[in-house]
Amino acid sequence: MAISEALKEVYATAPIDRHYIETLELSHPIFGNGFFMTNQRELLQGTLEDGRVVNFRPVPFTAIPPNSEEQSDIQLQVGLDNTSRELMVYLERLGRKPNVPIVVTYRVYLSDDPTTVQNDPPLVLDVISVTATQQFVSFTAGNSNMRDKPFPSQLYTTELYPGLAR
Repeated sequence: MAISEALKEVYATAPIDRHYIETLELSHPIFGNGFFMTNQRELLQGTLEDGRVVNFRPVPFTAIPPNSEEQSDIQLQVGLDNTSRELMVYLERLGRKPNVPIVVTYRVYLSDDPTTVQNDPPLVLDVISVTATQQFVSFTAGNSNMRDKPFPSQLYTTELYPGLAR
């Protein structure tokens, strides 16, 4: 996950007048345009990497991004406390499309510049497992399941390669 020099400076020095803001986007066909949230106490209007401006709703969450040393098993741990009823309704509807994973996008902004994503490209992972109670939702996001993808990705058929027919 590449981060900007400004974010590295904030991580290293923890200045009083600037701080980093973590955001999450949960996307799934059932979620419509996505569920945008920030762990700040107030609404955050942020600009995505494609130029769209969205409102990140305040939702208390904690996110543990993967270490920079982890190359093979990249995982993001997320815990959401006092989850809003709206998100719980979406999670309950997921039974209708269980084969489509929830995609999590982790973005970091600086408090003085909500127009620039500081980890560009943002971390985009699929939800691997979810645990939900009435008060708390936790999930682990990681690389997509490679077992469901054909290898090689190009299928060698007789239509594409007539020489294979005997």
